[in-house]
Amino acid sequence: MKYTTMELIEKILDLIKQEKGIDFAKYKINTIFRRIRQRALILNFSSLEKYYAFLKKNSAQEVDILVNYLLINTSEFFRDPLYFYYFEQLAKDMINKGNKFMKVLSIGCAAGEEVYSIAMLLNEQKKKYPDFDFFIQGIDYDQDVLEDAEKGIYLRESLKNVPICFFEKYFTLYKERYKFNTSFFKGKISFEKKNVLEIDCLKTRGIFFYDFIFIRNILIYFNPKEIEKLFYKLIHLISDNGIIVLGCSEIVTDKFLHYFDLVCAGVKIYRFKFKKA
Repeated sequence: MKYTTMELIEKILDLIKQEKGIDFAKYKINTIFRRIRQRALILNFSSLEKYYAFLKKNSAQEVDILVNYLLINTSEFFRDPLYFYYFEQLAKDMINKGNKFMKVLSIGCAAGEEVYSIAMLLNEQKKKYPDFDFFIQGIDYDQDVLEDAEKGIYLRESLKNVPICFFEKYFTLYKERYKFNTSFFKGKISFEKKNVLEIDCLKTRGIFFYDFIFIRNILIYFNPKEIEKLFYKLIHLISDNGIIVLGCSEIVTDKFLHYFDLVCAGVKIYRFKFKKA
């Protein structure tokens, strides 16, 4: 039976949903098609039909590879360092204004590099302000990368932006890799498997509003309708005067601009400017 390109894409996405429980139906179809085609070409398949046949026979291994390829689970510590410079300044400002317990959400946290980068910066503030504390929650759709985050073991390459003082304090050599010292952060960090479109249920977990929400390089995968739904959920989770951090190529859409002020020129950091009842 001959399938159209769109039918093949749908079948591939159905197979991913069956195998991994991840639904790509609401993602930008052009992006999904382009990445699947690139993966097929890497394996020297001349058509999507041949790649789909291969995928069905090798689903145990290839589905995991394809999912990572679709969402590009690549990260590093202090990725785009200017963001973390501004984050540190904004966090200090909140602490000086009386915020004694800071809550941070990292959406699409991958293997934990962003979460641990935030944690190191906030832990240094805790040394200066003994009555200050924090909690960071990382969520991602992929159980495998979350397990990597819990282990906290990384290649040297992903640590290239880590300040030397942090590297010496928070990392130890472990079997030719480097292990993050999580003992500094007991009870302060959690990782959870969750689809980004389900984040509204986080309000039931006892952390009612987040002071910072990092959602970098996530919106680029979604179509406008889903982005709109996602912004409503972000507004539902952000605290008064809370900060939302987007990726370099992402913006707050026109419909939601009146909710936010752009805080930092050169990076996409926005402050929520309405008070909640």
